[in-house]
Amino acid sequence: MTITVYGFWRSIASFRVRVALRLKGLPFEEIPVDILSGEQFQPDYAAVSAERVVPTFIHDGHSIFQSLAIIEYLDELQPAPRLIPQDPNDEPASELLARIRAQRPAMGKQRNGKKISAVQVSLMRST
Repeated sequence: MTITVYGFWRSIASFRVRVALRLKGLPFEEIPVDILSGEQFQPDYAAVSAERVVPTFIHDGHSIFQSLAIIEYLDELQPAPRLIPQDPNDEPASELLARIRAQRPAMGKQRNGKKISAVQVSLMRST
């Protein structure tokens, strides 16, 4: 089984995939893509990812992007340990946690002179 992950060290989505692979104990090769310098827009990366995003996950020639889709694929590939719940009642909670972490730029915002978290920002948006 050959797994290659194209990612950026500061990308939360790439981090999610690296953690998932390590939790599953799956060996992988990581190829860095410097998105700050626009490396994802180079012609050679277009051959890897038509969407020109990171992470891009390649397993035996099959390419997937979007971290949660990659994690779902990993759960199908190797069911244990399970990373996304099988019980439909548990899925919203796991999705909420993934989305909260994806809202990281909201961290450090201030409201009435006090720092607020991404969870608080999410709650404010929903009201």
